[in-house]
Amino acid sequence: MFTKTNKRLFLILGALVAFLVIATLTKTGSKSAELVEYLTNYDVEKVSGFKLYAKGSSENPMKFAKEGDLWYLLDGDKKCRCNQSVASLVNEMSQIKPTRLASKRESKWKKYEVNDSLGTKISIATDQGEINIILGKMNFNPTTRMPISYMRLEDSDQTYAAASSASMMVGTGRNNFRFNEVIPQIQKDSIVKIIFEYAEGSFSLEKRDSAWTINQQPIADSIADAYLSRVEFTSSQSYFDENVSGAASQTVSIYYNGLESLKLEKIMSNGTEVVRSSLCPENHYNDAKILSDIFVPLVFFSLGDGG
Repeated sequence: MFTKTNKRLFLILGALVAFLVIATLTKTGSKSAELVEYLTNYDVEKVSGFKLYAKGSSENPMKFAKEGDLWYLLDGDKKCRCNQSVASLVNEMSQIKPTRLASKRESKWKKYEVNDSLGTKISIATDQGEINIILGKMNFNPTTRMPISYMRLEDSDQTYAAASSASMMVGTGRNNFRFNEVIPQIQKDSIVKIIFEYAEGSFSLEKRDSAWTINQQPIADSIADAYLSRVEFTSSQSYFDENVSGAASQTVSIYYNGLESLKLEKIMSNGTEVVRSSLCPENHYNDAKILSDIFVPLVFFSLGDGG
């Protein structure tokens, strides 16, 4: 009797263990099946544009469109050229490969900041149709220190973790996507000549036989260098988005060795002085420092930095 009872107990225990093993394997297999290989997988070259919504908003998105190789931020009937960060974002989003399924339930959206009030929605127009993704919080892998972004497809309850910095890339303001270079990143040693054209007269800063001259008259290298350091690289986010009318009152043209020249113009538009660069003619900047640094009088080269 004792032996039969023990045998029966062992059989029941064995059945319970088998049930638990099968249940665990089934659950694991189901979760693995939901870990998709790619959350997004589109051809970057076939993306025509995208919309980026403010965090926690589903209205008034920033709209971006691609024309040729350039990206533009659309604002009504106006468009603003974008910097490299926009193309980088489209590339970053093109092949999201989740590392794990963080959650399968809507109740966890808030935890990963992919709900309506905390998530950032991006809608990308691809040749496969529009892809709508909610980007959430970003952490760093404690071992690799690589970024991890949490995200979900808008029509899905499932939240994924992916080795991506996308969440950080969309958390910037409108102006951070705009092209902001006034003078390109070219070493001042590449500059061979600068022509200043003002209403009161013109003059030129030119390198002749390894020496700098003003209107062909030698000047100290330190004086030339004081100005060249100002035009080695300049950027600004002081955008002037009103309609600009009127001709340039002052022009500075920079010539480089073996590179395309650059023209900078000072324009008085409705009482406001702005600067326009041939690097991006559609942009205008109301930046007092750039205006004073670039459009210097002839006396600057006689007295040095600022006289």
